[in-house]
Amino acid sequence: MATKCTSCGEQITSLSIMYKCRQCVDHFVCQLCEEKEHNRAGQLFHTLDEMSVSAAKSMANSATASSKNCNDKQESNKCTSSNSSIFTSDEYLYSFLTYCKHCHRVFSIEKETGFECQECKAYNVCNQCFPLMKTLHSSGHTFKILSENLPALTLNGLYHFGVTCNGCSSECFTGKRYQCRECSPSYDLCEKCFDKKHTHHEFRYIQHFMLFAHNRQILAVRTMSLAAKNGDLDRRDSITGWTVSDAERIIPQVTGMLQSYKSEFQEEVSKLIRDLRGAQQELDPVEDLKRRHWWACW
Repeated sequence: MATKCTSCGEQITSLSIMYKCRQCVDHFVCQLCEEKEHNRAGQLFHTLDEMSVSAAKSMANSATASSKNCNDKQESNKCTSSNSSIFTSDEYLYSFLTYCKHCHRVFSIEKETGFECQECKAYNVCNQCFPLMKTLHSSGHTFKILSENLPALTLNGLYHFGVTCNGCSSECFTGKRYQCRECSPSYDLCEKCFDKKHTHHEFRYIQHFMLFAHNRQILAVRTMSLAAKNGDLDRRDSITGWTVSDAERIIPQVTGMLQSYKSEFQEEVSKLIRDLRGAQQELDPVEDLKRRHWWACW
């Protein structure tokens, strides 16, 4: 159990009040750093809870025992240890998530087969629960494989507007984006150039904000759905640590981010149309952009 502030590195005494992040693993903040960390956490949709050092130690001691009871599919995707978090998982960072309306399990649209009801709005089910829909869902409704309806929901369908790869000079590239931790101003590489260029410095992965917003929205909606199902609006979600009030705050924020990307996309399409008309060329690239972005039709 860490007793050092992960913000300033100072030791937190046993009589002090400390703050623990609900979403991060072993992230504890002292009183002096709480205001600064609270502002940063708010921007990332994290939540800091006040607790005493002794309470934090008790929570850590009980974590091992409670982890043996992770059998409820509604509560957790799998029995995770205290050293794991959905916010650091590959599925969250690199792929679009959804959740099963029946068992509430979170899964990657790209990595797992899911099904979407064609008549119900945003009614998705996982592969395990799909056979149950024959008896549990409306008989006149049809399901389609989720990935067929959402061809753009991969990193290769997202443009990094305003970003140029310093390795190959590609503008608004798609796929993963990496940023140098040491160079200023920003030195960015696409995934094709990563590990090939500028290898003498350390890089960090920059999650596309569209992916960030989508996954936060899915997790927030799931939090509200489970709370309503269990009849407990104060329920704290076991995966994210969010309550209904947290989810209600997050949803409008991420919706704004999604709308921002839509506006940027439409501006790029308009610019491309003007350029192509000026050159008297075909508009096929525009149709390709629209095909790869289902949200352009919102």
